[in-house]
Amino acid sequence: MTLGVALTLAVGLLASAQPVAFVNGEPITRDELDRATRLSEIVLILYQSSPAFAQALLSTPEGKAFLARYERDVLEGLILRRVGVQEALRRGLSVDEGEVARRTEASLREVWARYGFTEEAFRAYLESQGFTQEGYREEVARWHREELLLAALRLALAAEILVTDEEVRAYYEEDPGRFVDEEGTPLTLEEVYERIVALLRQDKADAHWRAWLEAARREAAVEITL
Repeated sequence: MTLGVALTLAVGLLASAQPVAFVNGEPITRDELDRATRLSEIVLILYQSSPAFAQALLSTPEGKAFLARYERDVLEGLILRRVGVQEALRRGLSVDEGEVARRTEASLREVWARYGFTEEAFRAYLESQGFTQEGYREEVARWHREELLLAALRLALAAEILVTDEEVRAYYEEDPGRFVDEEGTPLTLEEVYERIVALLRQDKADAHWRAWLEAARREAAVEITL
């Protein structure tokens, strides 16, 4: 892999802004999907390690169908992500921009270190490809901002969850023997009550998040143009 190809794949800067889907009127572009699938990188690695397999994957009906299915699955993940971000913004949730900046800088430094660049050399490379470091930085920042918004939404949804006394008692009585202190002495329900609440809340939060995403996806206006 040449350095130019490696870096182009690493930064994920592709030129196509053609929409492949709309989520409540907001586009998901071809370059967003390509960055998420990493198909260019995957195919390049396959060609280096197994040219015949890569050729079959790209040229046979079965291979093309597999790639199309993979692409649609990744696109569905992007649609769910967009639905979540839109809901977070609708609720007025916000993120710590200082944390966004810290995560962005860490990501940039990781790329520089991986390919042996200084900040100046990386800027020069991007400019030689027709891009700017500021534009790339903003793309990385946007990704981290969305990650934090999704985390905030999950917390907001988790706050809606109720755990009843009956559920706590049933969980405890299912196997009281698993609740012991460091010396192996059994603990009472009162002693482990809050621990059980936290366990049940986490289980419910995961299920609630999945259910919310499924419902939000059904209710969203989604148009796929892929």
